[in-house]
Amino acid sequence: MNSSITLPRACLFALCLAGAAVALTAEEKNLATNGGFEDVKNGAPEGWFSVCNEGGSVTHKAVADAPKEGKHCLHVKSKGEWAVAGSPKVKLDRTKTYTLVGFARAKSGAATIKIDYFKGDEHLGQSEGEECTKGEWTELKVVSELDDHKDATHILVAAVIHGDGEAFFDGFVLTAK
Repeated sequence: MNSSITLPRACLFALCLAGAAVALTAEEKNLATNGGFEDVKNGAPEGWFSVCNEGGSVTHKAVADAPKEGKHCLHVKSKGEWAVAGSPKVKLDRTKTYTLVGFARAKSGAATIKIDYFKGDEHLGQSEGEECTKGEWTELKVVSELDDHKDATHILVAAVIHGDGEAFFDGFVLTAK
């Protein structure tokens, strides 16, 4: 009689532990540092930087303006040919294929996501996803092309605006399989 009460409790406890393990594993698989933009320092997503074409301008910050998920999303505003907000670099495992999934919504201009390839600090190229020009959250995806960048040792993920524009980004998840 006592074992019938213990068994359901044990099963419930095991299910709770399994759920926690799955959540932890999913979290560990995201190689995009601060891809949800929740860690904020001085108004910007911690670890992220921005850069643009010569003569252009770019700002990036974490905002609570209708994020896709969580409390913050990345806001990028640019004037010029292009602007990028990028993550810290990730060391490559050349036996894996990397996939970046993220969300964008454009207030103006064309927004996309990309994977940049580096050999040390030397930029070798990039793989970009489709463009988003809509004012609603749109899921974007890009898959690495390591065969096209044989000397790459690291990658980073980035939010991109082509031309003058303003866009929001959220939920960046980089996986390696």
